[in-house]
Amino acid sequence: MAGLLAAERVGAIVLAAGAGSRFGGGKLLAPLEGRPVLQHVLDALGGLGVGTIVVVLGHDARAIEATISWRDEQRVVNGAPQQGLSGSVRLGFAALVFAPVDAALVVLGDQPRLEPAVIHALLAAPISDERPVAVPRYADEGSGPN
Repeated sequence: MAGLLAAERVGAIVLAAGAGSRFGGGKLLAPLEGRPVLQHVLDALGGLGVGTIVVVLGHDARAIEATISWRDEQRVVNGAPQQGLSGSVRLGFAALVFAPVDAALVVLGDQPRLEPAVIHALLAAPISDERPVAVPRYADEGSGPN
């Protein structure tokens, strides 16, 4: 696999299991411009034409499921979200195993300003067997904004 990936052949794993403790709880459902923060992320991915979207829930799973306007997103629940992101990432990839995708994006559910240009740049990044991962950079650092 090399070069530009077609969005419909890309799966997205949305990490939405955290408690939002630094925020004071309930971050994913916090209102932003009339919609929950997580809704902004899901709407952005849907607007990009991303194929399969898996949302990994944990803390507040029932409230999130009842509040979000779901489309075709697959939902899985991490029963031990306090153990960190790695468990949620594993669950997300496990849910994509049989999906018709060639690649996967790992997206944080609490970043409502997900920019389509960033996703397009990731899809255009050269991917090969030797370099199977593309990582976005922010402010010349290898991580997203805090």
